Amino acid sequence: MSDKPDLSEVEKFGRSKLKKTNTEEKNTLPSKEIFFSLMGVNIQD
Repeated sequence: MSDKPDLSEVEKFGRSKLKKTNTEEKNTLPSKEIFFSLMGVNIQD
């Protein structure tokens, strides 16, 4: 049994098979004001 992993499949893989994708941020975090208002905390800057 070898200590090194078998990389033969990785070496055969071609990047040309991959498709270009565009990612969009779908789950943005709320602003500081909205977050604290939801938590019931009144903040003053």
